[in-house]
Amino acid sequence: MLSNTAQKGFTILEMIIVIFLVSFSLVAIYGAFSVLVILNQDSSDRLEVAYLAQEGLEIIRNIRDANWNNDFPWLQSLDVCQTGCQVDYKTNGTNNLPTTFGQDGNYLDTDSGFYGYSIANPVEITKFKRKITINVINDQNSNSYAVRVFSEVFWTSKPILGLPQNQSIKVETILYDWQ
Repeated sequence: MLSNTAQKGFTILEMIIVIFLVSFSLVAIYGAFSVLVILNQDSSDRLEVAYLAQEGLEIIRNIRDANWNNDFPWLQSLDVCQTGCQVDYKTNGTNNLPTTFGQDGNYLDTDSGFYGYSIANPVEITKFKRKITINVINDQNSNSYAVRVFSEVFWTSKPILGLPQNQSIKVETILYDWQ
């Protein structure tokens, strides 16, 4: 039989072990939770990027249709996009895009909900950058009858373990001069 003093010491040792196990468990749960938060943000970013890439294709389609409605050549103002361009709904056209992406542009207008490249009244700077590239498809007579449109969106994801990663999503479509 243990003495009264030995029983008290054993209880303190048990408490130290329990505190250690609870602390270790809380640290592990916090680590797993922080990884889940980052993965959730990554999934949200990927969904938003997919919509932005698709929106880029739709803007080019709208410019083509507006050219037809105004009796302009169907590729008018889109020739600058052969080397890459930025487009948004506010400019109703195209802006030249530098070959390297800088920190300029890419604002979210919270009033309209559209992304843009104008620095007038930037409400919120976004981490997404969109580049539109158009490749003209010529037939045997060197007449352009179709274009291949690429919309690529770039962003930097938060690191899970290590450094942030540069990522991109690229979508494409072919537009025809069917009119």
